[in-house]
Amino acid sequence: MRTLMIPTPSPQQFPPTPPITRITCGGTYGFFDEVPWIGGGPCPPPQWQTQWALNLSTTPTTPWGPETAEGNIPGYKDPKNASRWGWINYDWSDAYNVWQNELPAHMNEATLVKQCQMVKAEGTGTRCMVYRNTELALQWQETSRAAMTQANADQGWFLTFAKQNDCDTSAPCSIAAFNNIGNMTAPLIPCNSSAPLGVPNCAYCCNFTNVYNEPVGGSAHPTPGGAVKPRFGNNAFGDGQFFWDFRKKDVQNYWAEEVCLKGTADAAVDGMFTDDPNGYGAEHPAVQSMVKLTPDEIKELQLATQRAWMKGLALVTKASSYFPQAYRVTPPFGYNTTKAGIASCTAWMQHQCAVPGNESTVVYPSPTSNPAHASMAIASFLVSRGPHSYIGVSHASMASADFRNKFLRLDTGKPTGSCTEATPGIFTRAWSGGKAAVDCTTATGTLDFKALKPW
Repeated sequence: MRTLMIPTPSPQQFPPTPPITRITCGGTYGFFDEVPWIGGGPCPPPQWQTQWALNLSTTPTTPWGPETAEGNIPGYKDPKNASRWGWINYDWSDAYNVWQNELPAHMNEATLVKQCQMVKAEGTGTRCMVYRNTELALQWQETSRAAMTQANADQGWFLTFAKQNDCDTSAPCSIAAFNNIGNMTAPLIPCNSSAPLGVPNCAYCCNFTNVYNEPVGGSAHPTPGGAVKPRFGNNAFGDGQFFWDFRKKDVQNYWAEEVCLKGTADAAVDGMFTDDPNGYGAEHPAVQSMVKLTPDEIKELQLATQRAWMKGLALVTKASSYFPQAYRVTPPFGYNTTKAGIASCTAWMQHQCAVPGNESTVVYPSPTSNPAHASMAIASFLVSRGPHSYIGVSHASMASADFRNKFLRLDTGKPTGSCTEATPGIFTRAWSGGKAAVDCTTATGTLDFKALKPW
């Protein structure tokens, strides 16, 4: 049976933690034991105007996947590339030569806003998302850095070392943790405060009272006797990563109001990719060995993190912005001309056609370059999509600026009717530009549209 499926991320590495209750809506992200296309249930939909144009209904294959269309490059990305798609997410590491060289304080958030302004200047209607982190306060982002004060540290805004001796004997922040992002599964390495840069060291440091800090580190973890890799920066240059303690309501409110809502103040920003929304336990295996939270404390922190995320989502939604992680994916779409394949296709189409419009924040499987596959993927999307639905586009297509797939250039117009199953297993929908049909009995999709929009 042919199956169209959006891949889901694998569970993050972390010391054993107790199971927790999910209280957030939206997609799954590898932390909760749940069905991917159910996730946390539908979120309240975005309040922005629906974009029915097919090319503006596209997004990266998963909203929580790699955030960039061209890979991480030193300067600003070509806005013409981004403006051909429905929404684009810009990562914190984009344009790194621009903001990394701003001293004494990095202006990463301002750089991301400028990138979105460049996209908006193209005038296509592309929605632009910027990066924020849920679990971490990032020193190179302005709103997080503003919270990194002695007063906030004293009030418990950030997780701290459980033992003062671990703080005192940690590595200097200038050499700790060569890469806490790309080397998340490496064995824990003892701290060596006198080791040179080229020697593996522990992931953490303690340069701000007893706050636990994992500076982001360099481009690759070194090997004994190997070449010294360049660091992304050091803590003196502002690459510290503190861990928010959302058990404090003031921290929840600050993250929601300053880190999130304030980040959407510019008209060019339509929302933010809120990385690590599952919070404590995502990506950073060293933290528990030093912070030593009890199982009850972990549960309390993880639940509080979810409350902060929901507060942030509510605020940005009211401001006509959104979180990509509020989107879920469709169930796997299987079809062929066998009896089982026809039944599977029919049930899938009936399910998708019945999704209420206010619950249509879902991403559909991406089309491939195979014409029959692409026709079925896009026809099923056009027949059943709701006002808030998007269709995935592979990261390879986005990275290569591959706009040759003619199916993504169909001039569909707007729907003039709803999904109809006049004959069992055959689904149609009328649009102002033509008609889309899915025939589960023959495993084919038909796209009857007369015009193609030029790029």
